[in-house]
Amino acid sequence: YGRNETTSFHYVETLNLIGNGLDSITSIAQALEHPHCYTKSLLMGRNEHLGDDSAVQIANLIGNEKSHSLTWLSLDDTSVSSRGASELYRSIGNRPSEPFSYLSLSYMKKTHLFLWTFRNSVTRSFSNLHQIKNQLQELSLTGNALTDDDMKELTTAILQTNITSLHLNDNHIGPRGVSYLSELVRQEQLVELNLARNRRIGNDGILILAEALRGDNRVTTLWLNDCRIGQEGAEALLSLFPDNTQLEFITLNNSNKGTGSGIEPNTTKALQDALQKNQRQKESKNEI
Repeated sequence: YGRNETTSFHYVETLNLIGNGLDSITSIAQALEHPHCYTKSLLMGRNEHLGDDSAVQIANLIGNEKSHSLTWLSLDDTSVSSRGASELYRSIGNRPSEPFSYLSLSYMKKTHLFLWTFRNSVTRSFSNLHQIKNQLQELSLTGNALTDDDMKELTTAILQTNITSLHLNDNHIGPRGVSYLSELVRQEQLVELNLARNRRIGNDGILILAEALRGDNRVTTLWLNDCRIGQEGAEALLSLFPDNTQLEFITLNNSNKGTGSGIEPNTTKALQDALQKNQRQKESKNEI
């Protein structure tokens, strides 16, 4: 990263190294430590040989007072374990500058030994997630086979942070898991919740979530596509309006697949109208 003050200079704000077969990031970390490096986003997904040593190097980079431009990190589909994830949490929490905007630890590897499959590496790090403190805004844990029991531990940890956007799509979450996550709604912490492709949720799970959403709270965006939601669940969501004036976006695509009963078109249309009304009201307030 050389800099010539007499000519135009274009900084690399996003460094995308997804799927490059990397087994080390030592040289990359050294480059990112340069005083004239202004890279904000680092995408390292689908490099399955990157493990805890790489995560620790990135953690050291995040916590370095002289190189703190990095605010967006994806380590999806790597071999980072709970040790590396915990170091990232600690480093983000002790960050000396602006908050970290996004961390993704999705589709992480499971440990297999003979016929036994151990807990996903991400779930074993939940006990240290509180170390993030108030320094992370958005967390993605997509595709980690997370269960209802995992949601209890995760909810407890997130309540000790300032995370406002949580992505849990493509896991194994059911109604009991939704009941734990609903506490994040009731405590007015979340703005966005992504539960898409958790097919165990069904109508029962949506009834629980709808009860937590009743009245005003902070949630504006819900991803519920492919959750096997039928007419009963859709009606529960519709019943939130007009009292709920915050919700602006809900996805229900293919939600009723496998339920045996679809969502009636007039219910879908009524939901769309209610959401659009909230959007217009917010836009009007912003214009004043």
